[in-house]
Amino acid sequence: MSRPLDLQTREVVSAEALVRWKHRDQGWIQPARFIPVAEQSDLIVVIGEWMLREVATQIAHWHAQGLGWLP
Repeated sequence: MSRPLDLQTREVVSAEALVRWKHRDQGWIQPARFIPVAEQSDLIVVIGEWMLREVATQIAHWHAQGLGWLP
């Protein structure tokens, strides 16, 4: 099992991003309900691209605050 932090170098080597859907009427919908539908309709690609942009934006924000692990 891989660790998110290399204990020797103290470098972050992996991370995880979780997705949830906030439906206007039903509230928070868990991935187990909407991911299979997204996969069948090919919307999973759009969701994946959106998630990558959001993660990159968050990492840049952390980095700007001195919290990131990027050089």
